[in-house]
Amino acid sequence: AACTLSSYKFGISQFVAKMNLLAQKLNLKNTNFSNAIGLDYDLGIQESSAFDLYLMAKEAMKNGVFRKIVGTKEIVVHSSDSKFSHRIISTNELLFEVPGTIGIKTGKTEKAKEVLVYDYSYKDDEIIIVVMGSNDRFLDAKTLLDYTLKNYEVL
Repeated sequence: AACTLSSYKFGISQFVAKMNLLAQKLNLKNTNFSNAIGLDYDLGIQESSAFDLYLMAKEAMKNGVFRKIVGTKEIVVHSSDSKFSHRIISTNELLFEVPGTIGIKTGKTEKAKEVLVYDYSYKDDEIIIVVMGSNDRFLDAKTLLDYTLKNYEVL
């Protein structure tokens, strides 16, 4: 969606500028966008911190449409003329494996390695876990979640 919007609605540089303005508005002090989709293929500096990703996730999850999308395990989409359909399955393995998983975002690039921004529902709270630079983002998130749940009352 970001790729389509940046290419056809705004233009890539204008879209990325809007992303960086929003990052400033959200007080994301360690985030800079150089492209619309988060890949590290260009020469610009595309970076963020775990805390900034947490803040972005917290803000994004206030949007019901976004929340529904990132929590969707799979969906079949159809072309506008209904001639073609395609089944899309979430890359967030925890949606399938861990009851209480709300969703959010997976990612993997050569520079960033494996990344996961993970939202989990517990009692009346949501626990957001950010894993960066991982070799196994799902195992790392489950380990952090287990630790958090064991120490929930203390934290």
